[in-house]
Amino acid sequence: MRVCKKRRRGRMGTRFNRWWVALWAVNTVALAALLIASVTPLVYMSAALGLFFIPEGIGLLRRGDSLPPLTHAIRRYVPRWMVNPVIGAGSAWAIIGWWERPHHVIITLVVCALVGWLFNHFDVTYDSQGE
Repeated sequence: MRVCKKRRRGRMGTRFNRWWVALWAVNTVALAALLIASVTPLVYMSAALGLFFIPEGIGLLRRGDSLPPLTHAIRRYVPRWMVNPVIGAGSAWAIIGWWERPHHVIITLVVCALVGWLFNHFDVTYDSQGE
């Protein structure tokens, strides 16, 4: 039993709240579904406010508590090789789905800038010590 606990924690010592990690999983799937459904950028950003930005803010309040930001949860449960392709595919889907919208060039620039930041952010996060 003790081996399982150490194995689950891995190299990071903080124990994550299971409900919080489940919330992140559900919110991420919901945001992906909205992206696949090609809702308008305004609707998507409104959903992202409630499903991503609020929990992310809570996760960033205190370092090392059981409520991690999404990046730390991803680092623990998702292999590094999977993150960049998912980000790239999601951004390509967003650009394709939103291309017919007004201001599609601005939307494309914003999505590409966000993707560049995300690639860098995940590289730094995966290379850091842990929580």
